[in-house]
Amino acid sequence: MKMKEIYIYGYGKLIDFHFPSVTSLQVIYGENEAGKSTLMSFIHSILFGFPTKQQSELRYEPKSSGKYGGKLVLETKDYGEVTIERIRGKAVGDVTVTFANGTVGSDELLSQILNGMDRRMYQSIYSFNIHGIQDVGRMKGEDISRYLLAAGTFGTDTLMNSEQQLQKELDSLFKPNGRKPELNQLLDQLKEKDGELKKGKKQNESYTLLKQQAWQMQQEIKQLQDQIHTYQQNIQTLNQLIQDWPLYQEREQINQRLQEIGEVTFPIDGLSRLEHLEDQLRSVTSYLTTIQERKTMLENQLEAVIPDSRLMENETAIQMILEQWPQAQEWQEQMQRLTFEIEKMDEQMKRLARDIHFTEMDIDQIGSIDLGIGMKERIKKATKDYFALGTREKELSKQAEAEEKALGDIEWKMESLENRLIPEDEFRRLFEEQKKHNRLEQLQIEYQHVKEQIHMLKMAKGNNQSFVRGIRLIGFIILLVCLMVYSFVSKQSFLAIISLIGIVFLLVSSWLEKGKRKSSSSELSKLVEREKDLLEQLDERENNLEQSEKYAEQIELRQEWKDLLLQLEMQQNRVESVHLALEHWKLDCKENEEILNNIKKELLLQHHFATDQLPDAYDILMELSKVIQNKYQKRKNFDILKAKYEEWERKVEALTKTEKEHSLPINEAIIRLKNDWNKAKESQGKYKEGSVKLEELKNDERKWSNEKTALNSAIEELLRDAHAKDKEDFRKKAKVYTEYQELQSNLAILEKKFNPNTFADAEIGSLDELEKEKQKFADLVQTNSKKLDSLHKEFAQVNYEITVLEEGGTYTEKLHEFYQLRDQFNSKARHWAKVAIAKQLLKLTMDRLKKERFPKVMEKAEVFIRLLTNEQYIHIHLQEDGNFVVERNDRMIFAPEELSQATAEQLYVAIRFALVDVLKDDYPFPIIIDDSFVNFDQKRTNKVIELLKEISRTTQVLFFTCHQHLLQEFSHETIIDLKASLQKVETIG
Repeated sequence: MKMKEIYIYGYGKLIDFHFPSVTSLQVIYGENEAGKSTLMSFIHSILFGFPTKQQSELRYEPKSSGKYGGKLVLETKDYGEVTIERIRGKAVGDVTVTFANGTVGSDELLSQILNGMDRRMYQSIYSFNIHGIQDVGRMKGEDISRYLLAAGTFGTDTLMNSEQQLQKELDSLFKPNGRKPELNQLLDQLKEKDGELKKGKKQNESYTLLKQQAWQMQQEIKQLQDQIHTYQQNIQTLNQLIQDWPLYQEREQINQRLQEIGEVTFPIDGLSRLEHLEDQLRSVTSYLTTIQERKTMLENQLEAVIPDSRLMENETAIQMILEQWPQAQEWQEQMQRLTFEIEKMDEQMKRLARDIHFTEMDIDQIGSIDLGIGMKERIKKATKDYFALGTREKELSKQAEAEEKALGDIEWKMESLENRLIPEDEFRRLFEEQKKHNRLEQLQIEYQHVKEQIHMLKMAKGNNQSFVRGIRLIGFIILLVCLMVYSFVSKQSFLAIISLIGIVFLLVSSWLEKGKRKSSSSELSKLVEREKDLLEQLDERENNLEQSEKYAEQIELRQEWKDLLLQLEMQQNRVESVHLALEHWKLDCKENEEILNNIKKELLLQHHFATDQLPDAYDILMELSKVIQNKYQKRKNFDILKAKYEEWERKVEALTKTEKEHSLPINEAIIRLKNDWNKAKESQGKYKEGSVKLEELKNDERKWSNEKTALNSAIEELLRDAHAKDKEDFRKKAKVYTEYQELQSNLAILEKKFNPNTFADAEIGSLDELEKEKQKFADLVQTNSKKLDSLHKEFAQVNYEITVLEEGGTYTEKLHEFYQLRDQFNSKARHWAKVAIAKQLLKLTMDRLKKERFPKVMEKAEVFIRLLTNEQYIHIHLQEDGNFVVERNDRMIFAPEELSQATAEQLYVAIRFALVDVLKDDYPFPIIIDDSFVNFDQKRTNKVIELLKEISRTTQVLFFTCHQHLLQEFSHETIIDLKASLQKVETIG
């Protein structure tokens, strides 16, 4: 995620403020009170909501404007460009999220974009200031490792502080051997109240006995009430039995008759169904006899008109043969024409084959030759290359001859020059002499310079102006002395002081002028001596001019020799290039020859076949291929026609040839077949008509036979259902079944009037027994009712005594106090359990983050600490006790508290930046830094800025500072001056 633009409608002192382009490393400079904190708070508020009035953070509501809020334009990986706008509204403001495609959302969409990140988590990880860094310096030694562990795992020590807070709360509630914690105190009070309650119970034994007695009485009363209720229900049941006794007697008589009859099975309406089936059977039998007589007569008639089965079975084949007879004659004519054309093609193929020296075997293989467009292009290119290589050979031979001649000329010139060059030892001697000659030119320049200086000094010394200056000086001194005497006489002290200063100034100037003249005389004498010395040296070098000319000539010859050597190398390269081109030409020739041979081989041409005739050979092969294809097609057509004709001929012979005669000529066989077929067709018509009538009679016979069989089966099924031996037995069973149905109907009516099961359950055999049983239960109800009245009176007396004891209050109040104290203890204990669970969950979360996230953070932190300390500290180790140690490049180990303040702060910065780097894939948020490096010297500051630039390649960094000297470390494009921007906004306004 990267911020692209910032729009502020109104937030604190920032009104109608706009940052049009925020860079990956954005430096925001401003003096104190310039608005840096306001801008940082604005970014937090747009992303996570305005601070509520209950929170300690400032809301920065504008004093001079009604507008409140603004928007951020972000570039995200998953959603593209997103605009987040937040204005005054509900407590945290009304937010609007807009995507580049126009999609609009609110808080839920913003939470999705932020991936669940909240203000506190963002400030803990991505937004930090000098206070977080300086906290390292304010800690005791044993706290620094814990603080750094929290910074590398969660961003700050908030979770660790929460764990400590939960532990303090647990300790304030309960300690195993404590006295002051609340649960410990309540536990002591409960023990004390329990003792008092037990003591009260002993003093109140009578109360307990009365309670037990009352409970027992309640149980007895309930038992008697249940018994009375049961007896009364039994009396009601017996009254119903006495009332239903006559019906019960009648039911028993019916059941006795049904037992005598036994189980009866008889079909429904069985007797009427039997009579109806017998009537149908008589009618069907009569009609079936008539049909059978008609069928026999028709069968005798059909035997006389049966058609020839052999001809009728091949009806379709005969019709096809007769229809194909004219076409078969045409097939014969076409075969004759094709035979003539095939013979002509054979002659043409032989002529074409002779042109390219092909044998019959080669002709047979033409189908396997590739004669496509690709082959034609290959032949064209290969022959073109063949002729081009011939031309190229001539050109390269001429070029090689010319280049070798030029090479020989250069070698001859070099040999001539080498003869004119002097030996190397003599050339070195000339070189040394030339160095001395070069020194002579410098001496001449120096000699001229010395002569000019001597002339200048002599001119200055001999000038008579020095005498004039002396006279003037004495005159000024006398004038000033007179002026000073006059000032003393006239008592003008200011004028006297001016005169005195003037006299002193003139005396000092005179002294300095004298010293200057002495210095000039000394310098003049030195220059004269130097002039003599230079003149002597120049005299010694005058005889070296001839050597210099010789040296110059050798230099020129050697330079010319070098130029020729360079030309020689270039010419050798050209000769070698030509020879290399010849070698390439040979390779190309060989390659072209291989290609041509392959083409000849593929075209089945002989190896010595002329290359220039390849295109013509290709055309001949194409023509030959076409002739072969045409011949193949005509041969194929001939074979098809021949196969059709022979097949037709076989069919004719198969139908016309009999066992008694030999095959007839094809035309006679066709005529005979046609006559036999007409006769068979006439017989077939008559036979077919009679067969249809016969089939109808057979269908009718089958139909009525099936009907007769079905009627007999139905009668037998009725007899089986009734278990009857014959029809007479069936009619007897029908009478018994009628009586059985009447008894069942009467029994059903009785069972609707009373419940016979009540008599079976009572197991009583007579009406007198029922009356006696009813009286017995009535006596029991009367007896138990008297006992119940007596128990009610006793229970009321016991309740009265219990009420008197409870109104005393001693035991009741102690019991109430005990339960109240116990409830208070249980409430505190539940709170203690919640806090303990929260602490355990927090510990598990911290342990998981240490295992999963912290190793990656430490690995990255080591890279950063090496950069920040210039490889002075190279490793960070986490020991088993949870403390950090830092390893220096000399393998010395330091605890964090043993480091200097600045190094400890560098360690904190490395861990915080490493945490951001590890989280950047899940939470790619910008980093906000507020002047966190002011305690670093210039060298450490440069290293931190170098690290910021490195991090800004993958994560956007907003660096707020009030220190102007830091700005020179950043490019001008990345710096925003808040004061200048505010003034610009006010001017526009």
